[in-house]
Amino acid sequence: MTRQRAHTFDADRLEAARHAAGYSQAQLALHTGISVSTISAYVLGRATPTGPTFVRLAEVLGVATTDLAPISDDPPLRELIWHAGLLVEDVAVILDRSALHTGAILRGDFPIPDEQALARALGVSVDQVAAAWHAARRERLEG
Repeated sequence: MTRQRAHTFDADRLEAARHAAGYSQAQLALHTGISVSTISAYVLGRATPTGPTFVRLAEVLGVATTDLAPISDDPPLRELIWHAGLLVEDVAVILDRSALHTGAILRGDFPIPDEQALARALGVSVDQVAAAWHAARRERLEG
């Protein structure tokens, strides 16, 4: 399983949302199916949840994913994918490519073969997908 990390994850926002929902770390763990030690690692900023786990946390806490991690001004594809709760393997199925090839697409090494399908899966416009691909490509080339 390939993990998608997001630059915008904010442990303080997670902790604030947990308190606002009235959950202890143990209660949040129980409701999400995540271990208490993992919840603690998220709250302390020592770990970042995968996309599916991130979405589950937001659902249980009754907040939008953007309440826990604002989307950056010029998000790369991996950030949009993380907010949608997807993994590279999920995107590979959507694009009908291998996970390895999909990873290269997400880095901007290859064009997206079906921007419309990806936009639908992410709940964004085709223009946003194209802009995110270009942001990923810029990151790779500059980075």
